[in-house]
Amino acid sequence: MNLIKNMRKKALPEDKKNEVKTDVIAYYFFKPISDLLTYVFLKFKVSATKVTQLSLFWVALAFIVFFIGNTKIYYSFGLIFIFIWNILDGIDGNIARYTNTCTPKGGLWDATVGWLAMYVFYFGMGLIAFRENSLISLSFIPKYYYVVFGSIAGFSLIFPRLVMHKKAGLEGKESIKKEKDRKNYNLLKKIVFNIDSINGLGFIIFIVSVFLNITNIVMIMYFIINLGIALKMSYDLLK
Repeated sequence: MNLIKNMRKKALPEDKKNEVKTDVIAYYFFKPISDLLTYVFLKFKVSATKVTQLSLFWVALAFIVFFIGNTKIYYSFGLIFIFIWNILDGIDGNIARYTNTCTPKGGLWDATVGWLAMYVFYFGMGLIAFRENSLISLSFIPKYYYVVFGSIAGFSLIFPRLVMHKKAGLEGKESIKKEKDRKNYNLLKKIVFNIDSINGLGFIIFIVSVFLNITNIVMIMYFIINLGIALKMSYDLLK
């Protein structure tokens, strides 16, 4: 238990807690699970990068299940696999900071798998919306549009991050400080951030939408939100 306490203190210093707490569900629900399981991975001396690589396996499984599945049982497994990725995504960061083994290669792996998970999450949502017998039918929207919406929603979260990393490489990290600093988010930005977090509230919303058969409505919502975020972030970074 002392190891877990020390790991938490080192992996999340007090001055960063308020920033991390912005993602409410992730901090109060997913993080405690990740912290507890980090203890096991540390005992077996598994490196942070190995954990990230392991998380890629679960993202790939989620994609396969979402792609071939046509029942809620399949969708449930897809969501479970995304949940496992979520937990592993917290564990690899804990290990890297606790063992002082943060490396550019590890960061590259973490970003790559994280971006892939974002795409799979929303693409999966689009596939489910395409297949489900929706509670609220929107007959004026062709079913295949939802797959397109999912693809765009997923890519919309990745594109501005690519722009941001390129800008940081060309102009230095200070040039993107405003976009990355969650501590200065206003209330509206915090609400949107939580709704859009696949590590937190966004994941819960996805689960609820599947079991209430309203994934089509939720897909449209995220298509609009994510596209808006992409346009706003890209504009702010490029201006």
